[in-house]
Amino acid sequence: MPKNLQITILTPVMTKEKFQEVSGLREGQIKTQIAEGNLETVKIGRLRLLNIAKITAACLDETV
Repeated sequence: MPKNLQITILTPVMTKEKFQEVSGLREGQIKTQIAEGNLETVKIGRLRLLNIAKITAACLDETV
């Protein structure tokens, strides 16, 4: 796999509802994965959002 891999993500953060829509995971599965530390979140104001940038980076690290 090339070391200079570049990808583009549309947004660095995403709501649980939007992530549920794009990933195909159910709400309970997402909550469980967050609780187990498998999905990164970030708090912005009163919102708790999935950190898509960190999740993507972790996925890329696993494949290298």
